Amino acid sequence: MKKTLRWLCLLLCCLLLALPGRAADTAAAPSLADTISQLQAQYGLTAENFSICYYNTVTKERYSFSADRWMIAASTYKLPLNLYYYEQEAAGAIDPETWIAGRRLSEIHYESIVNSNNDLSEALIYHLGTFRQYKEKMFASFSHLAPEEIADIAWTGNYYTTGFLCDTLQYLYENADRFPQLLTYLKEAQPEAYFKKYVTQYPIAHKYGSFDGAENDVGIVYTEEPYLLAVYTYGLSDGEEVVARVNEAVCRYNTEKATRASAAAREAARLAKLAADEQRFAQADREPAEAPQLTPQPAYLQDLSPIRLGALLALGAAAGLLLWQLVHHRRKRAMHS
Repeated sequence: MKKTLRWLCLLLCCLLLALPGRAADTAAAPSLADTISQLQAQYGLTAENFSICYYNTVTKERYSFSADRWMIAASTYKLPLNLYYYEQEAAGAIDPETWIAGRRLSEIHYESIVNSNNDLSEALIYHLGTFRQYKEKMFASFSHLAPEEIADIAWTGNYYTTGFLCDTLQYLYENADRFPQLLTYLKEAQPEAYFKKYVTQYPIAHKYGSFDGAENDVGIVYTEEPYLLAVYTYGLSDGEEVVARVNEAVCRYNTEKATRASAAAREAARLAKLAADEQRFAQADREPAEAPQLTPQPAYLQDLSPIRLGALLALGAAAGLLLWQLVHHRRKRAMHS
C-alpha cells in the first residue's frame, strides 16, 4: 500500500511539471521594455521627447528610458519642494504655521500640491534663498548625483530628470510614516487625469505638471506590489494622453506580473508538499515493519511435547464426541417416554 501511494505522488508531480499552459504563459509574458517599445512606436516617442523611470517597491525591479535626460519639470518640481519643507517641519527647523507670502506654510502645502498654485510655490522657493540655493537643497536631499554630474541648465532653470523624481518618490515611500499629510494631498490631486485617467482601481499619490509643451506626472501607484513612476514628455500633440496610457500599460504589466508570481509561489509550495510527502513515504518504506505481538502460551502448555499435545487434543476430541452422544441419547429417550 505504501509503495502504491509513493508511485502515485511521483506520477502526479510529473504530470504537474509537464503541463504546457503555465510555461507557455510565462514565456509569452512581455517585458516592461517590450511594453514601452510598443507605446513608443504608437506615439512616436523618442529619447528627445519622452523619459520614464519605474521602480517596483516589492521586487526592486527598475526600468528606465532616457531617465537621465534633463527636461522641463513643469509643476512636478513641487513634489521635492514640499517634501523638503515637510522634512524641515518634522525636524523642528521650521514651524508649519510660519507665514510666507501672506499665507501659513500649512495652507501653502495644500495650495501647492492639490491646486498646483504657482505663485505660492515660487514663494516657497525663494524663502529658501536664491534659485541656486533652492536647487542645491533639492539635489542634496534627494539626488544620488554629485554636483558635477548635474547639468548647468538644471541649476538655472526648472529642469529635472525622471531619475531624480524616482529617487524623490522612493525617499517619500520609504519614509511614508513621516509624511502622511503630503501623501494625503498627493492622493487628492487631479483625480481624473494623467496617471489617474485610466487607472482608477488603485490609490495614486501623484504630482502632475503641464507647461510650455511639457506634460508630466510622477507618483506612487498602490497596487499589490506598489510602484513608483515618473513620466516626462515634451512637444507631443497629446502628451497628457500619452502619460495616461503609459501608466495604464505599466499598471497592467505590474499587476499581471504580480499575479503570475503569486501563482508560481502557490505552485512551488504545492510541489514542495508533494516532494515532502514522497520523502515521508520513502522513509516509511525503509523502516522495518514491527513484528506482530504474539500472545504467549499458558505455562501448562509450554512444557508439553508435540506427542503429548497431540494426545491431549485427541483425548479432548473423544471426550467431546462422548458428551454429544450422551446428550443425543437422553433427548431420544425423552421423546419416547
